Amino acid sequence: ILVVLAVCVYTLVVDVGTSTGLGCVGQPRTLDFLSFNGALSGFVFAFQGQGIMLEMQAEMRNPEEFPKAVVVGNTTLLVVYTLVMVAARSACGDRTPTELLLVLPDGPRKLVVGVFMTAHLIVCYTILQQVLCRAFA
Repeated sequence: ILVVLAVCVYTLVVDVGTSTGLGCVGQPRTLDFLSFNGALSGFVFAFQGQGIMLEMQAEMRNPEEFPKAVVVGNTTLLVVYTLVMVAARSACGDRTPTELLLVLPDGPRKLVVGVFMTAHLIVCYTILQQVLCRAFA
């Protein structure tokens, strides 16, 4: 996922507004009840991971270190998400797309990102199914 983020941020910083970049395709929106709650739900979903956390704690060599791991992990997520948001907002302003992948132009970058996203989904699905498999084993 870091490769995907790096490619998207590179596109935002270097290519937006040039002939090679697709750029900012978002529509300016007003802040109302539904858009605020939609954004808040997306934010909460981005930090979601509780479904697998206890399983991770059970697998740790030192489970008492788990709170420290959660703090470090969520802090890292917050920093990465903030950097990506600042890059997107500074490049696109009010036309920031709702999906980060929309900044990518058709071509090799989009293909590479698609391959990495597919691999990421396969790995995540496999890890999340571990909980279900253990419940029935």
